Amino acid sequence: MFDNAFKDNIVGAVSCDAQFLRAALDKAFLAVNAKLKVPALHHVLVRNDKLYATDMEMMIFVDLPPGSCSGSAFLTDPERLLAILKTADGRITVEGRRQDVKDGDAICSILVRAGDASIWSPSCPVEDFPALDRLKEAKERLTLTAEQLALAFSCVAPAISTEATRYYLNGICFDMRSEPAGFTMAATDGHRLATFDFPVEPKVAMKPIIPKLAITSLQKLLKGSRSDVLLKIGDTRAEFSSADWALTTKLIDGSFPEYGRVAATSLESKGTANWVVSADKAAFASTLARVHIQGKSAPVKLTSSGELVSGNQVDGQASAPISGALITGVPQDVGFNGKYFAEALKSAPGDRISLFFQDPGGPFLLKVPGRDDWSTTLMPLRL
Repeated sequence: MFDNAFKDNIVGAVSCDAQFLRAALDKAFLAVNAKLKVPALHHVLVRNDKLYATDMEMMIFVDLPPGSCSGSAFLTDPERLLAILKTADGRITVEGRRQDVKDGDAICSILVRAGDASIWSPSCPVEDFPALDRLKEAKERLTLTAEQLALAFSCVAPAISTEATRYYLNGICFDMRSEPAGFTMAATDGHRLATFDFPVEPKVAMKPIIPKLAITSLQKLLKGSRSDVLLKIGDTRAEFSSADWALTTKLIDGSFPEYGRVAATSLESKGTANWVVSADKAAFASTLARVHIQGKSAPVKLTSSGELVSGNQVDGQASAPISGALITGVPQDVGFNGKYFAEALKSAPGDRISLFFQDPGGPFLLKVPGRDDWSTTLMPLRL
């Protein structure tokens, strides 16, 4: 019954395997924000064997199979199309249709053909969609592996701040140094600091801040990928591009703090720690889970004897020893946020963790023995 609707006004179409289209649409959908007031931004643009999506802060471009698109560009509602694609199999065709009416307005729709089914839904005029451009001029270009980026993001992202007043902490700082050359990702919320070093040598010194939304979207795009990723940094935007997708994002307009002043890395590198506690990551995590009787964010105390203690004598208290813990130096009791400690453990790229302390009132360091690329600094709590 839908074939007669705008039958002679098919402006464009895409035809390819349903599961391939679903995978491509899943990637583009990461840049769609249904809360925006502009209806066209709730849609994905189909044009020249590519999908385009944006929330005006971030843009995602996804490749479709060569020759899968025909005709001109059109918009489609990704949420409705994904619902159809979940049960579709084999080849699927999506047609963009348009009927121009008076005063330059247009009535647009989409017709999806999946097997013997035809599904119609309304759409928006393609001219309502903003023009999207890839990043052309870049100050710095670096090629990283997908595995490197995914690991770095998983290690650093938990420390990103969500505090709106300090917006410059709402992302990851890409600290690129030219003399001596080095590249460190850093994130902090004022209570913890996570860093990850890359074995690359940037040519230009800069500290762009990539927003959290772009980081979480990249984590999903990188999942399972084995391709290299080209990173380009411009004045106000950054672009990450891989084999079949690209993500362009605005940079956070602000200055990231000098995190080296609070990082406790010297406790290990310069041997200034007064005591060190080492154990398997699983032992730390299981002990922490057993003593969390007042919520994950409740303060936890690491005693000089290698026990974790949570709670108090009024509201209840729990304690348990850390199995297999090795303590060197002259230990003292130290308090810290249990949630931050648990997230640092989870993000650590190794099976064993060492904690370096100088005094109970100062920041302490988490490191994985044998790895120089990752570290997390936690601020203590007074108990």
